[in-house]
Amino acid sequence: MNPKKNPVRARMLLKNTRIIVWAGFVVVLLALSVFMWVTIENSIKKALSLRQEIVLVRKTLDTFSVLKTEKQQAEMYKEKLSSLFPTRAGLLRVLAYLEDRARFYRLQQFFSFGSEVPGTPQEPDYIGFNLSLSGGFPEFVRYLAEVEQSQALVSFSGIEILGKSKNVFQINTVGKIYIESHATSTE
Repeated sequence: MNPKKNPVRARMLLKNTRIIVWAGFVVVLLALSVFMWVTIENSIKKALSLRQEIVLVRKTLDTFSVLKTEKQQAEMYKEKLSSLFPTRAGLLRVLAYLEDRARFYRLQQFFSFGSEVPGTPQEPDYIGFNLSLSGGFPEFVRYLAEVEQSQALVSFSGIEILGKSKNVFQINTVGKIYIESHATSTE
C-alpha cells in the first residue's frame, strides 16, 4: 500500500511515528533523570561524608591546638619550677648569687655545702649548707631578705648571732637549698 494513495493511513502512520519518537524521547528522558538522580544522590552522600570528615578533622585540630597551648603553659611552669628548684649543676649559680649578695652588702661569707637529702611527699629534695657571715647587723638583715626573695628556694634556720665588736657581728646559720628531684632530673 502506498501511503500517498491512502491519506488516512498515512496520517496514522505519521501519528504512530510521532508517538514512537515521543515515547523514545520520554524513555530516554526518564533514563537520564534516573541517572542524574542516582549521580546527585551519590554526590550528596559523598559531600555529607566529606563534611563529617572535615568536622572530625576540625575537632582533631582544635584538640591539637588546645594540647599545644597546654604544652606551652606546661613548659612555662617547668621553667619556673626549674628556677625554684635548680639542678645539681645549677647549685653553683646559687652559690655565686649568695657570694655576690654578700659582697654587695660588704659581708664576709664562709659557705660550705652539707649533705643531699632525698625528698618526701611533703618536702622536695634539698642540700643542706652552713653559712657564716661577718659584718654589720643591718646589712645581714637586708642580705637575708634579698636571698629569701631570690628565684631559688633557699631557707635559713638556726641563726646564731655573736657580737665580735661594737658594729661587727658573726652570724652563723644553717639552711637548705631545695633542688630538682632525682625523679624529675634531666641530667
